[in-house]
Amino acid sequence: MNYSDRFNQLINDFEFNLNQSTVRRTSAGEFIISALNFLKNDLLDKAESGLLSHKGQLPAAGFTLLGVIAGLKKNHQSCETYFQKVIEDTNSEFNLVCLAGDFSRFFGLMKIAIKAYECAISRSPHSGQAFLQRGQAYSEAGDVSAAIDDLHRAILLQPNLISAHISLGDEYRSANMTDAAFKCYRAALNIDPNNFKAQSGLDLTLALTLPQWHSAMLNDEIRNQAFEKAIKSAVKPGCSVLDIGTGTGLLAMVASRAGAKRVIGCESVEFLAEAAKEIVQQNYLEDKISILHKWSKDLTIGEDIAEPVDIIIAEIVDTGLLGENIIAVISDARRRLGKPGATTIPCGAKVYAAPIESKEIALERRVSMANGFNISLLNSLRPNIYIQTDLSKYDWRMLAEPVQIFDLDFTRDQPLLKQESFCLTPHSDGTAHCIAFWFDLHLSQTVTLSTAPEKPATHWKQAVYTFSDPVEIKQNEPIRMNASHNQSKITLSLGGRGPD
Repeated sequence: MNYSDRFNQLINDFEFNLNQSTVRRTSAGEFIISALNFLKNDLLDKAESGLLSHKGQLPAAGFTLLGVIAGLKKNHQSCETYFQKVIEDTNSEFNLVCLAGDFSRFFGLMKIAIKAYECAISRSPHSGQAFLQRGQAYSEAGDVSAAIDDLHRAILLQPNLISAHISLGDEYRSANMTDAAFKCYRAALNIDPNNFKAQSGLDLTLALTLPQWHSAMLNDEIRNQAFEKAIKSAVKPGCSVLDIGTGTGLLAMVASRAGAKRVIGCESVEFLAEAAKEIVQQNYLEDKISILHKWSKDLTIGEDIAEPVDIIIAEIVDTGLLGENIIAVISDARRRLGKPGATTIPCGAKVYAAPIESKEIALERRVSMANGFNISLLNSLRPNIYIQTDLSKYDWRMLAEPVQIFDLDFTRDQPLLKQESFCLTPHSDGTAHCIAFWFDLHLSQTVTLSTAPEKPATHWKQAVYTFSDPVEIKQNEPIRMNASHNQSKITLSLGGRGPD
């Protein structure tokens, strides 16, 4: 709802409330109606002078209208004063006090708005609507905690108050509490399945927690077949399996079909865990697979899992390999949740990198001149992150042979920080705009998935760091490439001439 529509709605609410009140049938009601008509025709001075000429007889509705006029004239001090009179008038009706709060919010006077709703709550402490409005005012004032408390109270008092469910969902979504937001929007849609705001909120929440790559991942046949092959070779009759980050439960179902006696899938996103339970049921595997809404670090033996498991599956790999904390997650699971020598899938990975020249990629991700102006400063403000890139879609070339920068063994503890430096010998002159890197993911001793650009494409594609300032490279003139990881991110840079 835009500014004008919102104001017109408030004026209509005021007029409706006035017509329903006893004031309408008094002489004061007549000149308030007259002033309201002037206001509707943008004759603010006439509306104001008419009300002020009867100031000594004005009921709360008149001061409400004076507050509106002052607000439209951007006289916020007078606006506050008039609305304060409405709040302090013990004869003010509940709906009028709420309207004073609504108009105060409209004019950005949050302190007065909150006072108005507090007054309304004191007069009708069981009104969910008043708590809803105060919660919305707290939200606009930036007090998220108070907003959430009030919106919960509103729902407790009026469970079918759909606006409260939607507003609460909005608060949780803004705080990145996506599970709670999902529940709120679903509750609103249970009340009104066609509610546009609730559906929009749900869609935005799903976009935050179920990104577009999720479908691409599930449709990645190369990935799926490789994991199934590794799982089939690992599963033995009677064995138990833990699938970390189970998502839809796909790999848990693969393990069950391979013959696992007991499979536990854990998923940190609540609505995804609930979806996985339904998917497992639809595939008639609920007797063999348990889905838990928990982080793997919160699982305990004896409470969530009867006994340590034989196999740990953790397909928590992003395009840069480590972005979903696979090292720490598998290490914790091996130590606490797996039997000694438990099989881990994947069991390790090798990472490769090379400097590349690609004007196309550089033009997408860095700037220099535009309309004759130098705007290259923006490059220094870019975060130092890699970007998922399908190199097959670009014109590019390697300037030196790829080197293996890391060899990771997920069956052993890894250092918290690892730094390496490599001397590259360029095989041609060129401009290094980026460093591309990719990985070989070892699912077992015999099954490996590769995201190398020359291999069949997977949903991971490749990861690319783009330099703020390109690096000029000369054929056969050695240059250093530096690589580091902190278990959750690989960082690469290029610079320095010659071997140490």
